[in-house]
Amino acid sequence: MFSDFKNFRYQSFKQLKNDCVKADNLFNDGLFGADHLCLDINGTMQNRILQWLRPKDIYPDPRLGIGGATKGKFSSSAVVAALSAVSTRLPVKEQILPKDQEWNSEKPHLYRGIFHFHFHYFGQWTDVVIDDRLPTQKHKLVYTKAEHENEFWPSLVEKAYAKLHGGYNVIERIPVTDILSDLTGGVSEVLDLGNMTSSDTSAAEEWVGFFDMVEEAHGNNTIFIATKSAGEVVQSTEGEEDKIFSERGILENGLYPIAESKKLNVGTMFKRDYIYLLKLVSPVEEIFTGPYSDDSVQMASLPDQAKKELKTTSPRQFWITVADFFEEFSHLIVNHVINTSFLALNKTWRKEQFRSWWGDDRAGGFNGDKGMFIRCNHQYLMTITDDEVVVLIELTQKPQYTGAVSSSNPFDDGSMPAFKKIGFAILEIEANREYRLHRTHYEPVQTSEFICTRSVSLRVNLPTGRYCVIPCTYDGSSSGEFVLRFFTTKTIDVRQVVEEMPSRHWLLKCFLKPYLAGVSFTVRGLQMIEGILDNPEALDSLAEQELYVQLECEKSTHMTSQKYGVTWNEQFTVYLVSPVTAALSVKVFKKNMIGSSMVGCSSIQLPELFGSVKTIDDTRDKEFNMRLKDKHGLNLEIHLRMTASFFTDLMEI
Repeated sequence: MFSDFKNFRYQSFKQLKNDCVKADNLFNDGLFGADHLCLDINGTMQNRILQWLRPKDIYPDPRLGIGGATKGKFSSSAVVAALSAVSTRLPVKEQILPKDQEWNSEKPHLYRGIFHFHFHYFGQWTDVVIDDRLPTQKHKLVYTKAEHENEFWPSLVEKAYAKLHGGYNVIERIPVTDILSDLTGGVSEVLDLGNMTSSDTSAAEEWVGFFDMVEEAHGNNTIFIATKSAGEVVQSTEGEEDKIFSERGILENGLYPIAESKKLNVGTMFKRDYIYLLKLVSPVEEIFTGPYSDDSVQMASLPDQAKKELKTTSPRQFWITVADFFEEFSHLIVNHVINTSFLALNKTWRKEQFRSWWGDDRAGGFNGDKGMFIRCNHQYLMTITDDEVVVLIELTQKPQYTGAVSSSNPFDDGSMPAFKKIGFAILEIEANREYRLHRTHYEPVQTSEFICTRSVSLRVNLPTGRYCVIPCTYDGSSSGEFVLRFFTTKTIDVRQVVEEMPSRHWLLKCFLKPYLAGVSFTVRGLQMIEGILDNPEALDSLAEQELYVQLECEKSTHMTSQKYGVTWNEQFTVYLVSPVTAALSVKVFKKNMIGSSMVGCSSIQLPELFGSVKTIDDTRDKEFNMRLKDKHGLNLEIHLRMTASFFTDLMEI
């Protein structure tokens, strides 16, 4: 998985450790020193009395460990929650912590005070090297620590993560959604639990459906964190004296990772009665005191075998029913850990990633002229051929750092990250579109939030067709790097489109005529013409068939999707060499057991449709009907409704 990871700041763990072995000394990281600058660039930590100690100076027999993470005096709640959640997903944790780093009492000479960890940073797996000196007060860790005092993996991972982003105070301001994505390489989204219920089903059915979703997702190492806050908790280092708890002990704004799900039979073998439980990890010492908590009447009444199944491994873990979960929490943070391996037993996702930048003529913005938005932003074509495909799209901008900092900090050109307001829109376009969009008539079918954050994501389930995804800043004329990622449950075609219009290769220009114009067709659907016929049964009969339409114009052939019914509303664009003589031919086919058979056909000359195309200087839109004829040339009582737009400027299509 990490064959293509890069070394952060060009530090090679293997080389640095070998150098320490040869010199017989412990590693001291010159790029992230043991001083206040890596804690707080602005210097507000200078007056704190801190001592930097290695794990063996804090505990005589240190281990990386396998337990969860807890909060220190200055910890970020988001970092603690993310690391606690990762600790419940062993495959995810193993990809962050490379093997063979554990302290070995039988080979103490191998310890050199150097560790390295993997993070997914700006579209790239990155290996970050650190020394193991950790900030303490009175021999106690002041940042994130492990549940067990002899374990140090959370503290070391946090230090490496702080180095990656420029300081401990920087990661205090990173949302938990972004931290999870950095740890897993996955995509995060925030779900409103209030929107997961429906008036068409009972509450009990909704709870069972939610439980099944969580249980299935856990098998794919998906991470869930529940919160009672409408917004994302990104900080909380000090000043938490005014904690607010619900009547049953849930912290307002707290982040509660879901560690496990359990379907427990409290009935008999012959008359089963299931309860649906979730095991959560509390961010504080206080835990839930409702039904099925440790000291509850419900837990005490369970048989010994059931109690054994519900035994917790940490004093901060507790069980809660799905019904109480919906009552206590308002939002669910979901990190989809994407497993793109074809050899994986679990659900496989397809991934496409693009890296580019805003600037020059590719910074049209969103909040302004629609023509600028269409023409002056990057465009990515996405073709969906299956209605059941789920697409997760994530746009990430590279942070820009401003302000003077010390050279001991990895970001020599800035201190705190600054983010622009970013987002993306999805436009439905012509089924055969191959070149960049220019017209302003396209309307977004889905739009992400536009917010000042590092990453914006959106889950979509779109019908079959071709779409254009336009990532941009909210305001135009902005510059910066970005990564656009697509994750899909089934194969789709995604590519960046850069060519403005078709052109002839220079070797063929002497032999082939240039394109002079273009026309955009929209196949609306079949209809009866009022006052011409009195046989609606013919159209009803066709609506029960699987139909598609084939268009031909200047040796260019295009087909609509195959569907039941008589409505398509699909667009096609054709570039013309001889617009004066061009003709449009359409055929309607129905699928059958051995292939397809033609229902009817029709044709029309473009000059007949638009007038004298020699004199057309502006775009002309026209809606028209084509009377279909059967294979014997007889008129049918059915017309194909079409819309066409003619262009003499190829840069307007």
